[in-house]
Amino acid sequence: MSEADKNAVWNTAVTRIEPNRVAVRGYDIAELMGRASFGAAVAAGIMSINRHHGGAIEDCARQLKAIADCATSQSISMEDAATRILATMKEKGNRMPGFGHRYHTKDPRTARLFELAREAGVDGAHMQAARAVEKSFADAKKSLPINVDGAIGAILADLGMNPAAFNGIFMIARTPGLVAHVIEEQTREKPMRRIDPVNHGYDGPPARSISGGSSKSQGPNPKEKGEQG
Repeated sequence: MSEADKNAVWNTAVTRIEPNRVAVRGYDIAELMGRASFGAAVAAGIMSINRHHGGAIEDCARQLKAIADCATSQSISMEDAATRILATMKEKGNRMPGFGHRYHTKDPRTARLFELAREAGVDGAHMQAARAVEKSFADAKKSLPINVDGAIGAILADLGMNPAAFNGIFMIARTPGLVAHVIEEQTREKPMRRIDPVNHGYDGPPARSISGGSSKSQGPNPKEKGEQG
């Protein structure tokens, strides 16, 4: 453990979040995606998921559909449609859900999800609209790449799923982490203690690879480790 981890108010052995990298038990999450399966259920954590937490998936999918519909109805490119919709949203004081992240400038999960989708033959209007939005932000000199919520929303919509069900998909993805954290709290921590939202560390396995090879170790950042993202 680093000195920063040792001096943290609380530690977790489950996740480490750093800019452009998400690790679970030492494994890079992008490497795990598509290669590892799981199963579990935690009611309390699931009940906390709502429009404000996890809702970006559904909202993003609906906005991407609006962009795709605009491109079709007005016979314009997806890029032009994205620019128009984003301008309208800005005028109304709304933000585009599913883009930007408080830590990642390039969410490592997004590229892997899109790769898996294309391998499965999925790359429809919603994914195209997502890329158009990302390009529109880049052209406007704004660093707002699509995040994992936006990627999930685009892919599920291109699979033909109803956006009203997307929060349920988010719940499935969140469940294993909730299980791990509940067990960790019960077996490692005191029943009553102060939880610091910033000063926390990581004391789990070091960076490792699911294929058996070594991974590059990432330097500690006590303000960004252990956060669930």
